Amino acid sequence: INLESLSAHAGRAQKGRLNLIHRASQFIMNLEEKIQNDPKLKFNVTSMQTQNQKFNVIPDQLTLRLDARFNSFKGREHFHSLLNEELLELQASCSYSGAAVECSLMIADDCPPMSAS
Repeated sequence: INLESLSAHAGRAQKGRLNLIHRASQFIMNLEEKIQNDPKLKFNVTSMQTQNQKFNVIPDQLTLRLDARFNSFKGREHFHSLLNEELLELQASCSYSGAAVECSLMIADDCPPMSAS
C-alpha cells in the first residue's frame, strides 16, 4: 500500500494535521480490530517505510507491506472488503489543511487459500 500526502515540519505542524504515519497506525489498528475474532483471517504488517531521513519532518510518502492469511476464497474476499473500507477512511481529507491521502494498492503475491470453501 503506497500513501502520499503533504509533508510538514513536525514542530510547526498544527495539532491534528494530517500525518501519514499516524493515519497508517490507525489503519492497522482498525483492521486488526475488525478481524480479531475471525480465526480464519489474519494479517501482519511486515514493513513500514518512508524516504524521510529527518527526525523533525512529517513524511509525504509511506509504503506499508502487509501479509494476509485466509483459509478460503470467501475469507480472501472478506479481508479484501475490510481492507478497502479502512483504506477509504485512511484517505479522508485533513480537517486542518484540507489535503487528502492518495493511496494505491498492489497485490504482489496472490497465493491460494488453504481450502476452496
